[in-house]
Amino acid sequence: MEEEEEEAANKILQVQIMPGDSEDRLYWKHSRTGDCNTKSAYKEFMKRDNPITHQDEEPPGEQSRKKEPIPQGNGCCIDAAWGEGLTGVGVFFHMPTNHNAIFIKAFSTSASSPLQAELIALQFTLEVAKCLDFAGTVFLMDNATIADTIKKKDFEPDSGHWSLRPLWSQMIIDFPQDFMKVYWIPREINKMLDKLTKEARLLERANPIFDCQNISHLAYPNRMCFASALKNNFKGANCVIKHVLCF
Repeated sequence: MEEEEEEAANKILQVQIMPGDSEDRLYWKHSRTGDCNTKSAYKEFMKRDNPITHQDEEPPGEQSRKKEPIPQGNGCCIDAAWGEGLTGVGVFFHMPTNHNAIFIKAFSTSASSPLQAELIALQFTLEVAKCLDFAGTVFLMDNATIADTIKKKDFEPDSGHWSLRPLWSQMIIDFPQDFMKVYWIPREINKMLDKLTKEARLLERANPIFDCQNISHLAYPNRMCFASALKNNFKGANCVIKHVLCF
């Protein structure tokens, strides 16, 4: 324990102290208020290396739909890209209270339509949340059919589409209904995952990468690292993890 504390102290001492007369406080430089939230962290990370790729326009029924209120707390954005039987999944978890976050790319050959790909992406994300014990997470996706079906909680007669029934049956067994807290968001908010999903769709033959850049995990190796936990413990029903980055 003393060695871990000494290593952490050395890392802290290497941080450059900025001159100023104001009192120290936690400040997130990527938002105007200084408050760290899922949206600002998500945008900042994606714009570092990746240009924003715009998705297609929303279906007519969703263009006039109003964004519903989303509870505060841990959030997760989900998206999928499908084509020629291949599905790429992009996931972004963010925990505002401790500033931890995870980006995940996954791959699947189980979907036969874009709608199935979206539900497989949600199923995969719920599996990840269960593996990492992320209870209470709010899941955000731009597919209204799936979000509305979950709110009705009547999956057999009203599955959103007949092709989704086998997947719903799996998910009802694997997850309690109160675990599936899914909210619809406009596609324009979720479009930054578009590039991530398209990259994931091309990773069929790529070796998995589990990368951790979280300073608290690096300074205290005995703490649970999300990337390591997924590498050692995760097994998905329809998706294979291709890249995990926790920071």
